[in-house]
Amino acid sequence: MSAEKPLLHIRNLSVTYMAANPPVTAVSDISLQVKQGEEFGDNRGIGVWKIYSGFIHYEAA
Repeated sequence: MSAEKPLLHIRNLSVTYMAANPPVTAVSDISLQVKQGEEFGDNRGIGVWKIYSGFIHYEAA
């Protein structure tokens, strides 16, 4: 049985999250289920997000 993915909540519109690399500003509430090191992102091919050690990292495409 695989471990359930933790739920990541990004909330509070217009708040800038400095822990992200680069810092990001939330434009809407987001709830994602992701594991450490798992990629997630949009479908525009701009880049992907990864979570490592509790920090959100952005990697450009």
